[in-house]
Amino acid sequence: RPRGKGSVANTLAPPSTVYEDQLAKHLKKCNSREKPKPDFFIQDINAGLKDETEIPEQLVPFSSLSEEQLENLIKKLRKASEGLNSTHEDHIMSHPALHDALNDPRNGDCAVKHLKQQASILGNIEKLKLLGPRRCFVEFGAGKGKLSHWVDIALKDAENVHFILVERVTTRFKVDGKH
Repeated sequence: RPRGKGSVANTLAPPSTVYEDQLAKHLKKCNSREKPKPDFFIQDINAGLKDETEIPEQLVPFSSLSEEQLENLIKKLRKASEGLNSTHEDHIMSHPALHDALNDPRNGDCAVKHLKQQASILGNIEKLKLLGPRRCFVEFGAGKGKLSHWVDIALKDAENVHFILVERVTTRFKVDGKH
């Protein structure tokens, strides 16, 4: 949508309009432009099958399968999972670093749920003897950075401990800023 003589509408951000001679400069700084993809990015890497002949035409609920179809499906699943170590045991643990927070009556159900998860993760890390000095902890999907916060508290004054928090979105009130 040209507006006025010599102006060109930026198709990347419809509300913005720039003069034609300033378009190249504007496109370099425009926040609505498509960002370059990192080297490791592969489009649709987790998208599933691309060959349409392998994709079922329609999903059907298990309840609509006949007994024979269900038995065949179970056989296929058992054969596909042969040799996989599928034994998984839950090890719900705790850690003394979170004792006071878990018993704080000011925490609501949601906060307690997260604290229990973090205490269990911390307990499992300690059980594996990974909680100690000279470590680098990487927290993917860090959110507010609470897990790293509790690891830091559990390690107290341990030497040479580093944290890398990875998060795609900006989260307000991050605890990592405190550290």
